[in-house]
Parts: sequence; C-alpha cells; structure tokens
Amino acid sequence: MTRTVAITGITLFLVACTGETVRPGPEPSLLVDDSTGVLVSGGIPSPDGSRIAFAQSVAGKSAIWVAAPDGSNRVQRTHGVWDYEPWWSPDGKWIAYFSESPDFDLLVVSPDSGEPRLLSGGPPRDSPRGWLPDGSGVVASRTRQGDDHMIVVPLDGGAPRRLGPEMPGDQHGMVSPDGTNFGFDIHQGGGNATLWVQEMAGGAPRQLTRENLENTSAALMWSPDSRSLAYTSLRTGTTDIWIVDIASGEARQLTSDVRNDFSARWSPDGKWVAFLSDRGSQTDIWVVSSAGGNAMRVTNDRAVEANPRWAPDGHSLYYERGENDVEVMLLPPGGGAGRTLLSWPGQNMSSGEVSPDGKTILFASDRSGNSDIWSLPVSGGDAAPFVVSPLDDSYPVYSPDGSQVLFRSDRGGSPDLWVIPAAGGTPRQVTEGPANDGEAAWSPDGKTIAFVSNRGGPGGDLWTVPSAGGEPTRLTQGNVRPRSVQWSPDGKHIYYTGERELFRIAVSGGQPQALGAKPGIGNSKMSRDGSQLAYSSFEGGWAFLDVIPAAGGVPRRLTTQTESVFHPYSVWAPDGSYLVVHSLDLEANRDAIDLWTVRIADGTWQRLTSTRMSSEFLAGFTADGQMVVMVGTDRNQIMKVSVEELLSGAGKSTP
Repeated sequence: MTRTVAITGITLFLVACTGETVRPGPEPSLLVDDSTGVLVSGGIPSPDGSRIAFAQSVAGKSAIWVAAPDGSNRVQRTHGVWDYEPWWSPDGKWIAYFSESPDFDLLVVSPDSGEPRLLSGGPPRDSPRGWLPDGSGVVASRTRQGDDHMIVVPLDGGAPRRLGPEMPGDQHGMVSPDGTNFGFDIHQGGGNATLWVQEMAGGAPRQLTRENLENTSAALMWSPDSRSLAYTSLRTGTTDIWIVDIASGEARQLTSDVRNDFSARWSPDGKWVAFLSDRGSQTDIWVVSSAGGNAMRVTNDRAVEANPRWAPDGHSLYYERGENDVEVMLLPPGGGAGRTLLSWPGQNMSSGEVSPDGKTILFASDRSGNSDIWSLPVSGGDAAPFVVSPLDDSYPVYSPDGSQVLFRSDRGGSPDLWVIPAAGGTPRQVTEGPANDGEAAWSPDGKTIAFVSNRGGPGGDLWTVPSAGGEPTRLTQGNVRPRSVQWSPDGKHIYYTGERELFRIAVSGGQPQALGAKPGIGNSKMSRDGSQLAYSSFEGGWAFLDVIPAAGGVPRRLTTQTESVFHPYSVWAPDGSYLVVHSLDLEANRDAIDLWTVRIADGTWQRLTSTRMSSEFLAGFTADGQMVVMVGTDRNQIMKVSVEELLSGAGKSTP
C-alpha cells in the first residue's frame, strides 16, 4: 500500500537550507495544496494541456481528480479505496490509474463523466506506466511473486500481453513514441540495472549498457523522436544523467555535478532535459540542453521538488513540492508536555534508533548533502556526525549489547550491510556484491545478522550472515521480499512479514510456518518476551491492529472501530503491558499521525498526542521509560513554473 509504505518507513523528509544566494528566476505558481486532503500523486497535464489530473485523499481514501491547468474547477472522478498514479491516454479521453480496490488493479475512467472500468484484476499488481502511442492499450508494470515485468492491457477489454523478452530479473520499460521499439532496463541484483532495446516487431533484444550501474525513469525515458534514451548512471560514483543513441549504442554523459542528478524528463521538442538534483544540499529542478552544456536552476527553495512534467507546449513545468519540519522530543510515558532535544528546520531526518541503554539516539540526515548517520545524546547537547561518506549511509541498528551499530550503505557500489563500533571507528563491510541487501536484524547474541536480499533472484529472500563476516546462508526461496525481520528472544527462529501472512522459520532451516494472521499484513513487532506479535491488517482501505501468539493461532483484534481508522504501526512498551500505536487523524483529512496506547490486558485505549498538522513517530524508549519521538509537519503542493524566458535566453548561445 503506497500510503502504508510511506508511513511505515517512518521517514520524515526535510529539505536543507543552504548559504547559497537565491538567484532571481522563474516564480512558481501554486495550483493545488493539501488543505483539503493529502496529495498523493499528480500534476499530470492532459495531452492538449487543457487540464491536469492528480490524486488527493478524501475522508482517508485517495481519489483521482481533474482540474483546469491553474488548479481551478476541480472535479472528483473516482471513489475507490486508494486510487492514484493517473496517466492520460494520448487522445485525452481516458485516465488510467491504479487502485487498491478490489485487489490492486488497473482501471480507466473518463475525465468527464461515467463510472470507472476495470481493465485488469488481481492477484498480480498492475500499475500503469503509460499508454501505447495509438491509445489502444495501457502499458503497465505487473508485479507478482518472483516476477516483475511490463505488460500491455488492451483498452477494449482484451487479455493482457507481455511486453519485451522473458529474461531473468525485474524489467521496467516503455514503448517508443513512434511505436517501433521497446526500451527497458533489467535489474538482476542491487538497485541498478542494464539498459536494453527490442524492436516491437520482434527479434533479439540488444544490450545498450553493460556496467550494471544504470537506472531509468522507465515511463519517461524516450526522447520525443524515438532515437535516444535518458537514464542515470553511477559509474562516476554519484548519480548523473546520460543519453544513449539506440541505433549506434553510443552513450554520452549529460550532467557531471558532484551531487546526484536524477529523474530526467525530455521537453516536448526534445531540445531540453529537466531533472532533479540535490546539488547545493537541496532538491531542486534544473534544465539542461539535450545537446549538452551548463545546467540552469529552475527552482531554488528549501522544499523538496519531485515528479517534474513538461506542459505540452514546452513553456512550463508542473511538479510536486513537499516541505516538512522535524523535531526530536522526549515525551512522558503517559503523555503530556515534552522536551525538545533537537530541532533542525530544513533538514532530512529518518531511521531513528535508540541505544539499548537509552542514552543515545542515532538517525540519518542529509544535512551534509547526502544521507549520513548522526548521533544525539538524550541528556542534551548537539548532534554529531557518526557515519559519513560521499554516498548514502542509513538505517542504523544497535547490536543487543550496544557495542556495535549495523547500517546500510551503497559506498561499496551497491546497497550492502556494514558494521561500526558504537564508540566510533572504521566501518567494516559485512555483505558485498551487486545485490540489494536490507531489512537487517541482529540475533540476540549479536553473532548473526538476518537480512533480506535479492542475491538469489528477483524479489528477495531471507538470509543470514555471521556478524564477524563470512558467506551468507539462504533461508527462504519464495522470491517475495520479506519485511519486518526480527528474531525470537531465544535465537532459534526468525519472524517476518510476507505478502499476506506472518511467518517464522527456524534458523537451522526448513519450511516457513504461517502463523494464521489475517490477510493484508503490514508491519509487525514482537513483544520483548517473545510470546506474541502485534501487526497491522489492511482491509477495505483501513488498517486495524491485531496481536497473535508467536507460535501461531487465532489473532485478536485490538482496534475497536470497524472502519474509518488507520493503525499502520505499533511499538511494544518495555514491560510488554501496552502498545504505542500510530494512528492517522482521518477526521482532519491530512493523514497526520497521533500516538495512542492500548493495554493488552483489557484493550483500553488512551490518546497521547493530538496535533492536526504534525505527525509523531516513536523511535524508542530511554532508560527511565520516556518516549523518544520524532515530530514532523508536512506540507505538499502541486506547482507550475514557466521556463519559457529562461530557455529562450539560454537558447541564443546553446549549440
């Protein structure tokens, strides 16, 4: 669930303020804000530029909306559980979108009138990525167990058909604007890929890049003339934008800043490429001539810009804008006034982790321009860098005895696991190779690390590795990436969340055991004594809190409401007598999160926080039982900015 992923990642985004002088530039205009509901996705202009489509929440559920180019005359077109990712058909008569109802499906709706129509149903998850150039079908990404590839779903209701060749690895791609070629990337390990092209008429696929360091914004990678593909590459150590000619296979580097450039978008005439960059320690929109040259900044603010889209006339860019504020606070166990430990307006803070002795908080922040890990004493004082590198370091996890810290980093060329002494020192690599390693958890004795990796194939499986280093051991072969990995207190079993169930597996091996949880499983947390697990069950667009015996059995529902409630995440109190529950404030229609407690013995609920605009996330407990809470205030908007004058002036001297 998109909303669930965003929430349960417990990541609070803030954009860095810099000392860089704000240069005069285009003045953006606000089209849609989140005062009437959370903005989920959008700012997508229709092919003729007469309207935009976007997704925004209504009473806790997301809907597809259509509005005039200036954001006026808004009309709600869908009323599903969680509808998002709108894509206009080439003739502007249809909008394809993804919906969680009835079963993560692909639908279309007219922007003017009529009911939505189901194009493809579950169990696979079909997410729209665009349309065939003639509008006869929707190009979608089909995800199911152990397989992720592209399909075409005919608009007339015909059977979906696969796009591209059957090759090992996850495949993401799009048909060229002239309909003659299918460009795609293949992910066979790690988060990056190689680029390929295949003629739509058939024939063998042709490989365009070989470094396995590339990625594409697959839906928008083609140049308007169908001759080139834009992609990102890590071959220089940071993410740059490259262009490859599909006829010759010749690749050239378009951007070369020391910071990361990504999300390339061709202008309608193919002369310009808009992109996002975190140069200057903030994420802004830039443009550069597709022939090469100096990039020009379009936006310059402390907000996070995302998903830029060109207006059909090439004179403007639509984009999404997010701006947050975050504090780290101490709150009494029973609620009440708290104490602020840290306030960094304009910075990124995520992955909060409290040390076993309750004296130190680790978190990730892009204060230095990319994600590093910082340390903050609970007793007070300034935060200090703890793990720093030119690439991203994140997800710190203390060992059970507090002597070491496990973290994830791509400093070795792929997302790997590393360990560093808690007192500081030189990091040591634990896993390596091109795979994507994460979701790591220490064994109770600190000698073994359980983690999730796609090194054995697409999707992901559960592995273990000695914390001192050595060869990993594969425990599962389901090719469904597990989540919420955790150990039993005796170290004999590992628990994890699958697609629709909770599982445990013996560390010595064997078949996973399904525990009998309700379908639609979210995050799970084991009690400290190992007797039961709390988890979120997603049903009908809502999220309910359940507990289940660790050995399996019949779940018990703690959420008392039967609808209009969203409990996506919970944390056990140190003594196991109650859970601290994250609950969405659906009444305010902003998906802000408040904290509640629920007692295990009698199911009694008590509110801890009540803030209409801010969200509270529990990172852990101090030694004396106080709660370490990260508080975030989120604001999102759909914006439009004119680049006509900027490009006109630059074009006079552009080769």
